Amino acid sequence: MNKTYKAAILAAVFPLTYSLSASADEYSLSLSLGAANQISSNEIGSGIQGSGLNVKAVTRKSSEPLGIVFSYTGTSDSAEYTISSAPLITADMDYKYRSFMVGPSYDLNDRATIYGLIGSSWARAKINSAGVSLDDKGVAYGAGLQYRIYNDFLIDAHYENTTMGSTGDGADSGTYSIGIGYIFR
Repeated sequence: MNKTYKAAILAAVFPLTYSLSASADEYSLSLSLGAANQISSNEIGSGIQGSGLNVKAVTRKSSEPLGIVFSYTGTSDSAEYTISSAPLITADMDYKYRSFMVGPSYDLNDRATIYGLIGSSWARAKINSAGVSLDDKGVAYGAGLQYRIYNDFLIDAHYENTTMGSTGDGADSGTYSIGIGYIFR
């Protein structure tokens, strides 16, 4: 099992154990799985367009509108990129992105929930022709909406942004995700 799927399973199981460890109060847990698409721009590669998955869990006390959101996003891409520095160079590059975030959720009504997220992100760009691998970390933040479409089924949409590098001058990545989910009561 590769690392992406292990991290996705961990992101889904942690909130479940958190929710089940609560006392006799009624809690609900919504899990959603979606497709994630990413567009990055930086001095290494222009127009990196990774695709992958997003796993999200929202847990809350059933009688309260506030909850906690846990999110994992993983994308990757492998293609030929034009390196933006002069002179222009074309290189075969593999790119991976991961983020783990947590934040509050708020039920607007019995169907719609909004949430905010903040956490950490990691990216790796491997330039195959040069045998060079660049790793970077950053802060990820985002916001989203879950909308219950029928009984306990929902649609989840969110956007997250990351600026890599300790000085904030690295890759600027925007990732959006649309998924479906189910509410466990």
